Amino acid sequence: MISQEELEQIEISNKEALIAVEKGEALKRLLDSDDYKLVFTEGYLNEYASNLGKAIARNTGQYDVDKLMENLKGINTFIGYTFAVSNAYHEASQTLRDNEAYIAQSEDQE
Repeated sequence: MISQEELEQIEISNKEALIAVEKGEALKRLLDSDDYKLVFTEGYLNEYASNLGKAIARNTGQYDVDKLMENLKGINTFIGYTFAVSNAYHEASQTLRDNEAYIAQSEDQE
């Protein structure tokens, strides 16, 4: 039997997990958007990052290499954030499944 305290902890856990799932679902929709693919995937992440890398590699003195490196690191930070959202989504989905199974198992034992 689940205690009231356990039930409250599960509810808190589920609320937090649902927020992460909602954000993960939003990210999925965003990544699937043709506009996102055009502007961010093709433009920002591919073309712009490539241009930054080429400008750094050529180092003609025309650009501030430190600023170019900061911009490239910013792209990497953005990618890292999307991975963090995705990982949180998967972990939260598992938490919801685990909590549901725990409650069902407890009910079966009663």
